[in-house]
Amino acid sequence: MLQICLEGIKDRLIQGESLDNLDRIPIESEDLLDVLYKGRQARLHVLGARGCPFSCAFCAEHSRKIRLHSVEYLFEKLKLIVRKYHNLIFFSDDIFTLNKQWAYDLCESILRAKLKLRFFANGHIRYFDRNLLIQMKKTGLERLCYGIESGNQEILKLIRKGFTVEEAEETIARTRETGIEMNLLYMVGNMGETQQTIQDTVDFALSHNTQKWCSYAIPFPGTEFRRQAVLYGKIVSHDYDLYTNDHINYLPHGVSAEFLENARNKILFELYQRYSVRQRLSRQLKRLF
Repeated sequence: MLQICLEGIKDRLIQGESLDNLDRIPIESEDLLDVLYKGRQARLHVLGARGCPFSCAFCAEHSRKIRLHSVEYLFEKLKLIVRKYHNLIFFSDDIFTLNKQWAYDLCESILRAKLKLRFFANGHIRYFDRNLLIQMKKTGLERLCYGIESGNQEILKLIRKGFTVEEAEETIARTRETGIEMNLLYMVGNMGETQQTIQDTVDFALSHNTQKWCSYAIPFPGTEFRRQAVLYGKIVSHDYDLYTNDHINYLPHGVSAEFLENARNKILFELYQRYSVRQRLSRQLKRLF
């Protein structure tokens, strides 16, 4: 590791071995937690599990092995965070609902202790369980995030999302029946995209009255997307500082940067509009009271 820091290794990715027992990682000291969380009013990120069983072509997560903190470990960490900071948590696990029993037991521990929690979590279209979602809602779940990525079946298949457009529609409808709010996540500019497939994603996104987000697809090194990028388009930036959701780093054949930007803006417009309305209402209420 020292050699990497001093000399740098630019010709390949560096990937360490995974740790099977995550509870061997000590809960951060309060001084370190202060660095992470002190003064933050936004959601505090907490990781309960590592790894993902899916192999999405664009994803830089390389570990397919699922490793979980014990319920006891995670519960103690949550108690510490809520006591010292605040109770708005984002569980940044790739799929919080992957291990249903683990998620249910964690919720049970939180409910038994009457720990007042407000939290967000990532779900997956293929891992819907009504009873678990109801339990999570009782525990303080405010919003569940689903990575939809595309509204076109051929693109979903190409990027290996592991579900169909019809399955996405069904899970969204079933989640809505529980009364849980959703944040649907989309991506434009993936390999294989055309103007029509991108428009399909825009149409899908606008057909659902939920909070939503849209990113530009990023050809991260080490991904299947990166390996096949030149077959389907052109990498327009090799500056990894720009490999963020807000920068166009890849253009599929026949798709311009302007078209991509307009498509993303159409999806995000409703989000910005809602935020603007909330801000105006908040200012008006403050003036009244």
